[in-house]
Amino acid sequence: MTKRALVILLSGAALLLLAVTFEVHAAITRPRAKIGQVAPAFSSMTVSGKNFSFPIGQKEPVLLDFFATWCGPCQQEMPALNRFAQASRGKVKVVMIDRGDSKVMIRRFIKKYGVASEITVLYNQPDKLSQIYEVSGQPEAVFINQNGKVLYHTEGPLRESELLQWAHETGTSPSYSN
Repeated sequence: MTKRALVILLSGAALLLLAVTFEVHAAITRPRAKIGQVAPAFSSMTVSGKNFSFPIGQKEPVLLDFFATWCGPCQQEMPALNRFAQASRGKVKVVMIDRGDSKVMIRRFIKKYGVASEITVLYNQPDKLSQIYEVSGQPEAVFINQNGKVLYHTEGPLRESELLQWAHETGTSPSYSN
């Protein structure tokens, strides 16, 4: 092996080691959502282009629902999530967080599944919020109480009974109208 090839090889190995070290350090120091602990703060943009920050003087419980536009179970949970958001207006903040789809696809999803106006939909490109909240699939939901602590982290489509149980545990009572 020539001296030049050896230098290139060693330089490449050093760069690779440096990159791995930075990634490991970032993974260790990155805030994570753990049950019983305060939920990590974050900022993002809504699909309509408004700034959104969590927490924002949070006084009500928050439901973070991670979804993808192509995900069948995400589509399946929409009727229950819409009813819950409408019944919980002013009592619970419902936030849907996209897993990296385009704004066009998200807007189509909102229209097709009639996402309630009470639900804030965040554009999450690239999918950084999923890392903070340790989300690996979709749909996944993180339930946060009014004190900012993570109560639950669930996987799979949300059911109305699950949403009502969580609301009850946080002392809120959604007002369903017939």
